[in-house]
Amino acid sequence: MNQVKALDLGGIVLSGGKSTRMGQDKGFVLFDDKPLVQYAIDLLEKFTPDIIISANHEEYRNLGFQVVEDEYTDCGPAAGLHAALKASSHVWNLVLSCDVPLVNEEALTLLLDKREGKGAVPVHEGKLEPLVALYHRDLYKVFEKSIRNGNFQLRGIIKQAEIHLVSFDDLMAQNPRLFDNFNAPGDLKR
Repeated sequence: MNQVKALDLGGIVLSGGKSTRMGQDKGFVLFDDKPLVQYAIDLLEKFTPDIIISANHEEYRNLGFQVVEDEYTDCGPAAGLHAALKASSHVWNLVLSCDVPLVNEEALTLLLDKREGKGAVPVHEGKLEPLVALYHRDLYKVFEKSIRNGNFQLRGIIKQAEIHLVSFDDLMAQNPRLFDNFNAPGDLKR
């Protein structure tokens, strides 16, 4: 934890999606009697007390954290990352989507340990996980430029930035459900 304390580190919870497949705001859907957004908050609080919630819904203000709305609409997670990183007062930011409640402390610690350039993003079997990541605050400029150019694809944005891709193959072998994404009601029962 000493390395973490030495970093200027904030936390960002991404809860701004439209939740169309879930049928209701994903962050407040209960999984094991706890709202999905609370899993992300609880995990990030192990690393930093300063958390921003990227959301476009008023209910998130009741959680007691700064809530940042997208500056650009209908641009997906790129817009949430842009707005939250721009609003952050920290150089480094652990980012965690609210719909991956099985991500654990070990995963975020690995990202912090492997930090290079402007960030660290998990990759396993060639698949990127850009919504569980460590990003430098300055990346908001990269996201903004991409959005203005009509590019909202996170994979493309990450490949053009100086972001270190961290192999999570070993961690996934131990915990294959680590990045399970809860997008629809059926996902909560798996």
